[in-house]
Amino acid sequence: MKLALCTKVFQYLHFRDSLEVARQYGYEGVELDRLPHMAPGMFRSMTDSYKLAVCSIHSEAHVARGTNIASGNADKRHAGLTETERAINFAAGCGCAVVQIKGMYCWPYRSPFKGFWERARTSLRRLSKLAESQNVKLALHFKYSVAYLINAPWAGIHMIEEVGSPALGLTFDTGILNLMTRHATSLVGFLEIMSRYIVHVHVSDNDGMSDQRLPPGSGSIQWHVLLSKLMDIGYDGFLSVDLHGGFQQRDPDGQAYQSITFLRGALDELRPAGG
Repeated sequence: MKLALCTKVFQYLHFRDSLEVARQYGYEGVELDRLPHMAPGMFRSMTDSYKLAVCSIHSEAHVARGTNIASGNADKRHAGLTETERAINFAAGCGCAVVQIKGMYCWPYRSPFKGFWERARTSLRRLSKLAESQNVKLALHFKYSVAYLINAPWAGIHMIEEVGSPALGLTFDTGILNLMTRHATSLVGFLEIMSRYIVHVHVSDNDGMSDQRLPPGSGSIQWHVLLSKLMDIGYDGFLSVDLHGGFQQRDPDGQAYQSITFLRGALDELRPAGG
């Protein structure tokens, strides 16, 4: 497994500055929290110059930005599809294997849930066809909230099975799933449930009560157990450190360095001697 840093932690910096810090601290990849305002080939040249891979890209389609691929509003749904297609094409152009699908809101509650589900399924079938043609994976990223359509692993798996595309999978988000262990199974249990569908892993820690997005090792997650299980199921993709950004982040450099130091140490301890 390789380690990546989500650029959200340096939300106010230019991408070049974020890449420089990521490489300096020893990360092997970056996850883009937004699309760069440049051609994908040009961005690929920039990341190559820092010897970094782009492991994942966030589509700009999100209810917080006024777009939603499940929306009953045709304009908002079209805008969400357009933004996600733009992300897929950018990912293909810069050698990125995964695009995150987030923010499928199912509000207002008075609207039938079935309608949101069917619109999302139709949208994801369209997006999956493009992703298949571009050799890109789409990763459903769920939010632990009843206001979101994909708010639990079971909902994500159900949607994947209905869409029926090999391009559609799940993001295993350690922070969000740790909040759900109070009401469901352990993180290892979630790994067993989701293992067939995982295409990406987000790494953060918390106290199990709120999504604090702490550096790994700073909360209640048993990292050695979790990382060992990831090895057991054969996951060989990136572990992407996904911390708070913007006004919620007071020490981006310190937390980025703390995260990779902890993860490197934990992975080294789990590797066989001489491996």
